[in-house]
Amino acid sequence: MRGPLGPDHLDVATSLNDLGSLLWNMGDLAGARPLFERALAIREKVFGPDHENVAKTLDGLAETLRKLGETLKAAELDARAKAIRAKNSAAAAPSDSSSP
Repeated sequence: MRGPLGPDHLDVATSLNDLGSLLWNMGDLAGARPLFERALAIREKVFGPDHENVAKTLDGLAETLRKLGETLKAAELDARAKAIRAKNSAAAAPSDSSSP
């Protein structure tokens, strides 16, 4: 039998995100928002601020905020997700340090 996960466990973040998505799909954007925000906080803590999973959660929260009319905050989150992806893409690109 598995013990308690604790409030900052990655599985808790996944469940919160899934519940947020369910509420979002049902049209309860105000109910989805705090679930996405809590999932984001956990993922930032577990993965660090520059992880692709953080960017994915930022996308969902940004779309929620956009639909709630908070376009400036949504744009900030979109920009942050884009910056994370650019940083990770640059870090993954092979360096050309060999000489002919």
